[in-house]
Amino acid sequence: MSVENLTRMKTDCIKCAVYEGCTDEKEILYIEQWRSKEELYRHIRSDLYFRVLAAMDLAARTPQLCFHEVSEPMGMDLIKSLRTEGSEGRE
Repeated sequence: MSVENLTRMKTDCIKCAVYEGCTDEKEILYIEQWRSKEELYRHIRSDLYFRVLAAMDLAARTPQLCFHEVSEPMGMDLIKSLRTEGSEGRE
């Protein structure tokens, strides 16, 4: 079973996905989203995450790695407030 599927099965994993680039260059985007920082850290220390690191070691180019921490998720409420606030200045 793939790392993606095994990670998705973890209780605190919200999302895990692999995307391939659509250019001639072989690019892969791997995304994980976790319920808490503690769960992410536990996952990074796991044997399963070692497979992700091993795949990165096999990359032809040095992989870019980013961790983003969202402190205040926003949704439709943000869009509604921004679209109604100052609606007189729209182009």
